[in-house]
Order: sequence, then structure tokens, then C-alpha cells
Amino acid sequence: MSEQLNKKKPGQKRVISVNFEHHRFNVVGFDLLVVAKSDRLLGSIGLSHVDVVRPISVAVLTTGNELLMPGEAPQTGKIYNANRGMLHALLQQLGAEIVDLGQVRDSLDETVTAFKKAAEIGDLIMTTGGVSAGEEDHVKAAIDQLGSLQMWKVNMKPGKPIAFGHVNATPLIGLPGNPVSAFVGFNLFAMPILLKMQGVETPLPQPIYMPAGFNREQPARKREFLRGHLTNVVNAGRPLTQIQLYQDQGVGLMRATEWGQGLVDIQVGQTVSVGDLLPFYPLTSLR
Repeated sequence: MSEQLNKKKPGQKRVISVNFEHHRFNVVGFDLLVVAKSDRLLGSIGLSHVDVVRPISVAVLTTGNELLMPGEAPQTGKIYNANRGMLHALLQQLGAEIVDLGQVRDSLDETVTAFKKAAEIGDLIMTTGGVSAGEEDHVKAAIDQLGSLQMWKVNMKPGKPIAFGHVNATPLIGLPGNPVSAFVGFNLFAMPILLKMQGVETPLPQPIYMPAGFNREQPARKREFLRGHLTNVVNAGRPLTQIQLYQDQGVGLMRATEWGQGLVDIQVGQTVSVGDLLPFYPLTSLR
């Protein structure tokens, strides 16, 4: 846009001329992302001005001594940092401005220093890793030292070690270090917060209900969000769309998040039989 929008806080609206870049706006009750093709929509209803909010600035950092950046030579005891690129892609889809603060070592002092800097430059802080209960997990301690922790750990799988709090007055979302858990946590927790901060009035994802094409006899011990895919089958001569699961739901398999079209919501204690209607959150609606 030709006019600077950073004079307003995220979610505060002002009327400006539309010049079609990636900025979120609200018109006649619909939440949209301004792109070039929106010209047709706005022109068709006679609008030359719309209410918009500026993109929020998200300070992103990843934690862990074990992380290597993609492109670096493999090392014993090290893993590649899959979360950084994933978070950048997800945030860009939501129109956020990303401030990459890099990797933070497993040190409380370094984590506190990084959080102080992030709180000064970002509307929101987003981290991955360091939210479990290990000796080298310092996110919770750093939040307690600098601000307040409103949520820590959720009875769900994957994504149990997730945190929400404030560093001074800046909100912080702490996602798990495991990439699959971070992916699920982003879509279910971080994304609605980001949309709300950008002025979206109904940010919570809404499921569609689809019949299961699988059985699960073991009752779920936690609320589970399984990676699923919609498949067309023929049942009694009639076409039917069913949910199929990726063959291995292990949290170490990023392939399941690429294959899956959405998340299947399984409640605590629930078993599943073929044909049961299940809540299915399409990833397109989550973003």
C-alpha cells in the first residue's frame, strides 16, 4: 500500500485507498486478504476505499543447541531446524510481517535477553522448543521472570507442551520443538490469535463432519488431532467421501502433514468405527 500503516496498533481500522498488496481488510462483514484479484470484487460493489488493519509484526525465534540450519553439514547429535521455514511459510499465508531473531541456545540468560528484544520490536512473540519440563527448557522460566504465563501444557496429542503468556505487555506463543507438534499447535492455537489480532471477528476454525473410513478400537487417552485425508469411495453403489488416516501418526513424521488435508478431532475416551461422523478441520480453513 502507498500509505504507511504502522501508525496504528494491530486490529485498529482506518480508511485508506486500496493499492492491492497483501494486507487484510474487512468489508460488508467478510474477512479477506487483499490481493490483486480483489480488484474485481471491490469494483463490482463500487468501492474505492475499504477499512484495513496493518499487518502484525511477529518476532520469531527457535531454541535448542541441537539445531542445524538446512544446508549445513550433518553432525552427530544434531537435527535440522524444520520449524523456522515452516513458521515463516505459515505466517506469510496470514499476511504477518516476520522479524526473524534466529536461534537461541539452551540458556536461561540468552532466552531472557532474546525475549526482551522480541518484546520491543514485535506485536507478538512466537517461539518453538524449550516449553517442556527438561533441564534445558527455559521458555517457561523466562516468561515467569519477564512477565506472566497464562497457559502451559494442554491435554492433547500432538502438541501438549504449548505455552501462552506475556513478556511485559507483548503476547507470546510457545510452540513445541517437535515439528509435527508445532504444526498442529500453530493451526489450532496460534492462527486464531493471529487472526483476532488482525481484526477478524470469527477467528476460531470450524470443522466439517465427515464419516470415518477407519477403525480405532483403543480409546484415546488424550484429545488427539490426527492427520487425515478425504478419499472418495463407492459404498453400496453410491459415491461416498470418507476420512482416511496416514498410516503412521508418529509425531516424528512430517510427511503426514504434507499428505494430510486436515486434522481429525478425536475426543478423550473415544473409539472410532467406520462410518462414525467425526469433526474434520480442513487445513485450508485453518489458514
